[in-house]
Amino acid sequence: MTSGRQPDAQGRAQQAGTRLRALAVAVAVSLLLVLPLMRSSLGGTGSAWTTYHGDPSRTGFDPGEPVVSSSPPLDWVSGVLDGQIYAEPLVVDGRVFIATESNTIYALDETTGGLAPGWTAPTNIGAPVPASSLGADCSNIDPVGITGTPVIDTASGLLYAVALLRSPAIHYVMVAIDITNGSIRFQRPIDPPGLDSIQQLQRPALALSGGRIYIGFGSRGDCLPYNGWVVGASASDASDPLDYYVVGNSGVPAPGGAIWAPSGIAIDAAGFLYVASGNAGTGEFDHGDSVIRLATGPLREDSYFAPTDWSYLASIDADLGSVAPTLLNDGLIFQVGKAQVGYLLRANALGGIGGELFQAPVCGNGAYGGTAYVPPYVFVSCQTTGIQRISVDPVGLQFHVDWFSGGSDSLPAIGPPVVAGGLVWAVDNAASELRAYSFADGSDAFAPISLGAFGTPTHFSSLAAANGRLFVPAGTRVAAFRLTGTPPPTPTPPTPTPPTPPPGAALLGDNAIEPTADGSGVGVAEANQFTATATGQATSLSIYVDPSNRATRFSLGLYADAAGVPGTLLAQGTTTSVQNGTWNSVAITATTLTAGTPYWIARLALAGGEVITRVDNGAPNPDRVDSRTNASLPGTFSAAGSWPHRTSMYAAAASGPTPTPPTPTPPTPTPPTPTPPTPPPGAALLGDNAIEPTADGSGVGVAEAN
Repeated sequence: MTSGRQPDAQGRAQQAGTRLRALAVAVAVSLLLVLPLMRSSLGGTGSAWTTYHGDPSRTGFDPGEPVVSSSPPLDWVSGVLDGQIYAEPLVVDGRVFIATESNTIYALDETTGGLAPGWTAPTNIGAPVPASSLGADCSNIDPVGITGTPVIDTASGLLYAVALLRSPAIHYVMVAIDITNGSIRFQRPIDPPGLDSIQQLQRPALALSGGRIYIGFGSRGDCLPYNGWVVGASASDASDPLDYYVVGNSGVPAPGGAIWAPSGIAIDAAGFLYVASGNAGTGEFDHGDSVIRLATGPLREDSYFAPTDWSYLASIDADLGSVAPTLLNDGLIFQVGKAQVGYLLRANALGGIGGELFQAPVCGNGAYGGTAYVPPYVFVSCQTTGIQRISVDPVGLQFHVDWFSGGSDSLPAIGPPVVAGGLVWAVDNAASELRAYSFADGSDAFAPISLGAFGTPTHFSSLAAANGRLFVPAGTRVAAFRLTGTPPPTPTPPTPTPPTPPPGAALLGDNAIEPTADGSGVGVAEANQFTATATGQATSLSIYVDPSNRATRFSLGLYADAAGVPGTLLAQGTTTSVQNGTWNSVAITATTLTAGTPYWIARLALAGGEVITRVDNGAPNPDRVDSRTNASLPGTFSAAGSWPHRTSMYAAAASGPTPTPPTPTPPTPTPPTPTPPTPPPGAALLGDNAIEPTADGSGVGVAEAN
């Protein structure tokens, strides 16, 4: 068994930098217990594989398969299909759907590999385009037909694919095919005005959201002119107008900026689209080498991120967009490209140029294709170092490399990974092998499985997992391998017990621990408005300090309200020490609060870094940020606003019973106890040597005996 590899000490130090910490909470249960829980949090089903990597956010994770303990046996191999397979297989209702570069859609029987019941023949959309018609050295695919992975809408029973046709002129069409019988329900041209179908390659996987199909376009071998496009089309109405977004500035397309990663467009639960672009060439920033969040109806940019060295990346063809964005839990995004640097971003505010939350080295010689995600781990396909597992800390807002499997200098050596049956699977394009890696350490779970007898996998080949099988494309054929083992148990996750707030009757604010971490930098005062719920004297201010907090000293302040902004500073206090992961309180001068009156509570980091607390981003409480470099809480706030939210901090009155001084009780006098005379010395042998109570006498000359 080949061992996986850990990053060396120097590599770990580079990856860690000054901000890297260990994961806030260790993974306390084995993968066998975790797997069943993950899919429910990600929204997949495990019984179908209807889009690239199984779901709209492209996790590439199927927990429904049995835990694999031995090399999976070959179940079947398809016949030779009519063209090369670049698209990922899709699986639904016992059928395996394959798209070829000859513009043909096949439906294979999941259990035999033959033509699926209900289909009398594969569905061909039209003649593909030979590479010779696309310009010298501008296409390494020949011919070009369907390259991007289709998408299936199980509700309508339709499969959507985009094909390049050569007649009457070279153009792209989108087709909707009935998955039960292969009939074409409708088709339509999909190249909007300005899109040159000869220059543009439709490699990214299609995506489905809100009744529309979203399609990405990039370049053929960087042969200009080309642009980065996202096109939206109705999934039900071929006459509905297209909408589209082109990478550029202020509506002016940039030369370049291709959207080309095979994993395509990722979509979050709210329907926002995420893409990453390649290098562009205007010399000014034009959204090349960027992560872009798109709103829909119509398509438009909502937010973006670019590294500070975007210009240098463009000059050396180090595309950030060689991998599509990875959507993580907790509202985060992981992005990596050719430049061997990974970035952690906040999804709803990508940060602009240099706005990452964290960055660290990832991959030898760059990353390509797509990723897999099993929280908190991201699996990345890297040239030279093979598959890398990245641990993401969503609380500390950082990540580090756990292991790498090792790889080849071939480009790309390892295809995009998939996680199923407790193992990490990938197609080794250079060696024509199916590889299975240990989830725990990246070692080979068993000997690589040769695919050479079936064919040679194409660039970025990726497999599908569903219903106890792996479906692996190999050139012009598909091989199915059966996963055998015992289904993992479904545990009941423990319910965490939040820290108890410090004692005190809350007069104002929020004494609940809200779900989302939020920070304010050193010198930046941030205030949140609350309405007093009771009348009383506040004597302390408290804030929940997140485990990822970096501040070593901070102040809290109580402000009056002045027409919707913080007014007079009423009271304040400063910490003498800071404890992360619990409530921290400061004493303030007793200040009277009136029920029903708005006030503001502010925080200001003074040393160490951001003061990080928790917020509820769905709450309507106004927020104000004073971004001047403040050495202490400002007397008045600037009027700069922030998004409404509620922060875990509050003002409290003193609590607990007031001690009553004891009432002194006079002592009761005790009469003295008389001390009897000491009897004369001698050991009494007979008689009574006690002093009896009654006096008695005998006269002179009268003898008396006892």
